[in-house]
Amino acid sequence: MWSQITDSLLVAQAFGFFVAGFETSSTTITNALYELALNPDIQDKLRQEINEHFAKNNGEFKYENMKDMKYLDKVYKETLRKYPPGGLTPRRALCPYTFRDTKLTIPKRIMIWIPILAIHRDPDNYPNPDVYNPERFSEEAIATRHPMTFLPFGGGPRNCIGGRFADCQIKVGLVTILRKYKMDACEKTMIPYEFEHTGSGIAYCLNYQSFKYIGGIMVGYLEIICGVVALLLAFYYYSVSAFSFWKSRGVPGPKPAFFFGNTMEHMFARISLAQYLKKLYEEYKNEPMVGLYMRRSPVLVLKDPELIKDVLIKDFPIFSDRGLTVHERETNVSINRQVSITDVANRLQTEPLSLNLLNLEPERWRPLRSKLTPMFTSGKLKDMFGLILECAEHFEKYLDKLAARDEPADFREVTAKYTTDVIGSCAFGIEMSSMSDEDSEFRKVGREIFRPSLEGVIRLKMRLYASKLYDWLGYIAPDKRLAPFFTKLVTDTMRYRKEHDVYRPDFIHMLMQLKEHPEKVGNITNEIEPYLAELTDSLITAQAFVFFAAGFETSSSAMSNTLYELALNQQVQDKLREEIRSNLAKHGGELKYEHVKDMEYLDKVFKGTCTNVLTQTQRKYPVAGLIPRRSTAAYTFAGTKVSIPKGLKLWIPMYAIHRDPDIYPNPDVFNPENFNEDAIEARHPMTYLPFGDGPRNCIGARFAVYQTKVGLITILRNYKVITCEKTMIPYQFATNTFLLAPKGGIYLKLKKLNSY
Repeated sequence: MWSQITDSLLVAQAFGFFVAGFETSSTTITNALYELALNPDIQDKLRQEINEHFAKNNGEFKYENMKDMKYLDKVYKETLRKYPPGGLTPRRALCPYTFRDTKLTIPKRIMIWIPILAIHRDPDNYPNPDVYNPERFSEEAIATRHPMTFLPFGGGPRNCIGGRFADCQIKVGLVTILRKYKMDACEKTMIPYEFEHTGSGIAYCLNYQSFKYIGGIMVGYLEIICGVVALLLAFYYYSVSAFSFWKSRGVPGPKPAFFFGNTMEHMFARISLAQYLKKLYEEYKNEPMVGLYMRRSPVLVLKDPELIKDVLIKDFPIFSDRGLTVHERETNVSINRQVSITDVANRLQTEPLSLNLLNLEPERWRPLRSKLTPMFTSGKLKDMFGLILECAEHFEKYLDKLAARDEPADFREVTAKYTTDVIGSCAFGIEMSSMSDEDSEFRKVGREIFRPSLEGVIRLKMRLYASKLYDWLGYIAPDKRLAPFFTKLVTDTMRYRKEHDVYRPDFIHMLMQLKEHPEKVGNITNEIEPYLAELTDSLITAQAFVFFAAGFETSSSAMSNTLYELALNQQVQDKLREEIRSNLAKHGGELKYEHVKDMEYLDKVFKGTCTNVLTQTQRKYPVAGLIPRRSTAAYTFAGTKVSIPKGLKLWIPMYAIHRDPDIYPNPDVFNPENFNEDAIEARHPMTYLPFGDGPRNCIGARFAVYQTKVGLITILRNYKVITCEKTMIPYQFATNTFLLAPKGGIYLKLKKLNSY
């Protein structure tokens, strides 16, 4: 049970020793001084003993001599009798018990109180108990009383462990005061003494030998101040106690700051997380890994491509967890418990949409991934390609109107309208009308997801840096917009299709098929298969949400960033347009699924800014600047002595790797030739991971590729993009979003060319 003493356990003992040590002793000293001020004859007698002691020991006060001060001990004990620090001693029965010589039996767990103050003030034990009389503790008087009538520190094996320390501390304090000072009552002295649970305190006049007035002491306020200081010290120790984690393992890293660790700049939106990791990547250029602290939690940043390969592929079972949080009421589901996924879904409370494939822990991710993977095969994508082309036709009409206005336009918004309509058609079978309706509800929702309000920014920071607090926030202020919107959208769509026997080759249809016929996917040999025996509406909604969010935002970002670079590099744009027109001419002006992959230069351009669906990376403009993982077991990295425990987070800084000049010379230059075959072969495969790698790579990568390429072809075949006075040069990243996004939009102008 106690094989490991945790930091929390150590902090608790230090806190208990601090609080008990100062509070009980200061209270006892204060009460003794109060009585001595009211009983000057006792004070004088005690001072005489103190002075005689110092004279006898040449002015020295030693531990061994303290026991010779008999009257000091009597004063000390009489003070504890009259004013015990604890008014009672609590106990609880661990089993049924019958008190001896009685017929009284109590059950297990009943509470018992021993009233110390009442016993100490019992006149049968102590005659005239309210009178302060140190002689009660002469040897003769003590011998006449039952030992259990004096319990200032309790009794038995669980008495106060610091009783003797308190004895010394209090006596030294009294000797220090009374040797040179005299205590007198004053106009503010509380007479008679009154107990108050709030600790209002006792006031005295403290006089030097010349009886010059010095001032008063308010114990209650002192207690409060000391208590606050104790809490602050305990919190400080708790915050910094983990900061030796990486140093003890020989992993270099920047010095963490109290409370914030190494993420203060990102927490306060001074820099994006990806940019911060790039700065760190360059600072520790020759190190294979860097140790950080996200608040007090250690995080390992991996830089070495071989170690990255081990994490993503070779040792994937140990790093199959992304380390993202599923915010549900209860997450510790036992894999041995036979419970349906309905039972799991019903626990959702804080953020039901977080139960998606991106966030799920390995136990639930694995069977769900195997069910969803067939939806993104070449055959399924080919079925959906016609839906993408329909949206592209609407997009071209929208572009005609945009070019006719001859005004700067935010192409992040322009491309988002196209991708929103594609996702609406391919995922939900709905015409979202983002291009024809400026007030489209779906575009409003899309903006809310990735361009959040102040409330959204606060939720984002809490989700990342205080996930437990974020869970509690869900009970107080649940999401009233996104979750209800998508839940209603998905359930209404499925209900309508079922009632009217509607068929569309889209994402919702595939999910409905899996829900009704999970056996079509084949057998899932997994020990927790019972959890996914059925796909509930909650699970389907979460998958539809992430498909919508990842599908429109990441692809629109890739498109708008590509157009930004093409506007700045007209020769690249012209070369790409020539390839597009040449390919279309070869196929009679018709764009088909099979023809997209033949456009090699488009592929190079696309890879130059390729989208990384939701959490992966791009070369120059990654949507997410890092790949997160979390260890599911203890692990030692190959070729090193660095070992990490289970549950440790890792970040692969893809934005920093993609901007490394040793990997990509002149990394800030937009050069599609970085992706010719010779250049690709010269690089380590783990230096370019637009969709991740290994079993947990992006499931929708091919869909994103085709959606983005069709969008770019639609624009560039008949239009030219150019910069304008509102174009952001140089490019700047926003700092208050989780995904990497441009600061203030991407403004360009569109010019109509001779139609092809």
